[in-house]
Amino acid sequence: MNSGLIARRYATVLHDFAAAQGQLDAVYADAKAFCEAIAQSPAATEFLLSPLRKVSEKKALLQSVFGPSVSQPTMDFMSFTADKGRVGMLGEILRVFQIVYKERQGIRTANVVTATPIADAKQGALTQLIAKRVGAKVEADYTVDPELIGGVVITIDGKQIDRSVRRQLEEIEKSLVV
Repeated sequence: MNSGLIARRYATVLHDFAAAQGQLDAVYADAKAFCEAIAQSPAATEFLLSPLRKVSEKKALLQSVFGPSVSQPTMDFMSFTADKGRVGMLGEILRVFQIVYKERQGIRTANVVTATPIADAKQGALTQLIAKRVGAKVEADYTVDPELIGGVVITIDGKQIDRSVRRQLEEIEKSLVV
């Protein structure tokens, strides 16, 4: 069976389970934190994927690392995936869960690139402005690219708004070429 389809099914089950528990937002936050943590630890991923490790060892690792910081529905789901032999897919399942969550909550993702870091208050104001313009809730990911020189590049749903100084200089250069 296709691993993407399996991940989608498990993610949907987690979404419905978390919603029934009234813990949807907490599980979403846990999923984001788990995906960030697992991306920084290839050794943990190898451990969870290893057929040489017992289910009890994998569950113990998850409990010791994530148990104190995640909601009970998230911990229950992690244990469930271990019992079903799918704990190696947990990162993918939780990544897909975030997509399912955003789809069902009507949240759109914006990627915002600036030349220099901007303060949290300004990030919040810019995120609200983007949300107002697109008419939906927006979750923004901010990154820095000094090559922009100044300004901002916003990408949402495959559409890009480039108001960077670099882009403006490129347009001036094109207009000067005879």
